[in-house]
Amino acid sequence: AASGSSPQDNGLQRMRRIGRAPTAILEAPQPIIARIDGVAVGAGLSLALACDFLVASDRSRFSAIFARRGLSLDCGMSWLLPRAIGLPQAKRMVMLTELLDAATAHDIGLVSEVVAQAELDGAVDALVTQLLAGPPLALGMSKRMLNNGFESSLAMALEAEGVAQNVNLSTRDVAEAAAAFAQRRPASFQGR
Repeated sequence: AASGSSPQDNGLQRMRRIGRAPTAILEAPQPIIARIDGVAVGAGLSLALACDFLVASDRSRFSAIFARRGLSLDCGMSWLLPRAIGLPQAKRMVMLTELLDAATAHDIGLVSEVVAQAELDGAVDALVTQLLAGPPLALGMSKRMLNNGFESSLAMALEAEGVAQNVNLSTRDVAEAAAAFAQRRPASFQGR
């Protein structure tokens, strides 16, 4: 270890660096999709949970496996998991370290969608296409507000929504949406 630092200090610094990954995913203004075809456990599950959409094949499995390895949670799971599935289900996953199949993961809200393994790429591509057709600025602002929703009061949420709508109303995308509606055609959003 470097002079004046202990192995614990170095371990803490390493964990802080690892924590940058879920933070970057969560704070990205673009919607992020986790494509899961196999086993998502531990930190891999944490990274998937930081994403906005989790699309899994029917052969996927999920576990908060940390305790089985003598470890506590990391990579943001203590924050991400209860927001995804609620505190009672999160405690069950974390403390019992059960391996959930894709259908069960979907039933408890852990994943957005489960499809046959052969249809996984098509399902992800369809979701990407749908998201890319949306208004980038509005989607990014909505993502941020939803992610911050648990930490804000109703008054704070209303203020954030007001600010975001004020920004949206000044964009060409809102004018395009109105024109598309009047002309009965799909909108072509540009993010400005």
